[in-house]
Amino acid sequence: MMLPPASPVLTKLATEMDTAASNKEAFDSLPNLPEPYSHRRHIWRRLSITLLVLFVGTTACFLALRLSVSSRSSLSQPWSLPGLDDELGNPPNPFLTVQDSLHTKTFVNRQEFQDTGNMGDILWERLLPSNGGFVIRRLEDGTVDQENSGAVTVFHQLHCLNAIRMTLKMLNATVQGDMKKGDVRLAGHDHVWHCLDYVAQGVTCRADWTLERLNSPTGTDGWGVMHQCQDFEGFKAHGEARGIWDQFTSPESEGGDDGRRDHTHVH
Repeated sequence: MMLPPASPVLTKLATEMDTAASNKEAFDSLPNLPEPYSHRRHIWRRLSITLLVLFVGTTACFLALRLSVSSRSSLSQPWSLPGLDDELGNPPNPFLTVQDSLHTKTFVNRQEFQDTGNMGDILWERLLPSNGGFVIRRLEDGTVDQENSGAVTVFHQLHCLNAIRMTLKMLNATVQGDMKKGDVRLAGHDHVWHCLDYVAQGVTCRADWTLERLNSPTGTDGWGVMHQCQDFEGFKAHGEARGIWDQFTSPESEGGDDGRRDHTHVH
């Protein structure tokens, strides 16, 4: 994913700063000169630095004003969801402004999330925001700006886990004889392998090195172990409070059956 194109103001600022730096290097490379000229050189250097500071300060105020105005604009406008540029070259991320706070959390055996009926389906769906966890920005013509939109990783991971869960539900129903023989079609089974690989890479990217004490002679189920966790609900609420999850294209215009995007086709 490429970085979004730099604005004309930022480009001009970078050019001016490069020019000022080049001028300073040229001055510093001059040989020792008679005292009168050295004094004038000292005055010029102070004046140059002062002008550069004033220029940078004025430009920063202008950019801050533009950001403030754009953040209050309608969600239908382009770049209505400002975010900080990601150093890895990903789309501008509105969550980089969130102050992360680690806290302890004990993993417990949540039977309701292991339910294979409607209750379990609802709970798994509620782990994701209403739009599936996408940050959508639009161009002037209203179409999705694919270069600067994306799926939030944690929600992509949860989506993949639920896809595995739904496939296992279907297989379980087949084994139990709840489906007639020959009527079973493992729809999207190729997607499951993508999900397994995606989650495996995600887990190793931000590995949790917690040591889980054995609760039997041969292993552990992980329950009752304390971990350091991010404030998941806080980040999710941050998106809700700023209307980030409201930016979603209807299935009629983008394709799809259930109002959610297929994360595989985003990246």
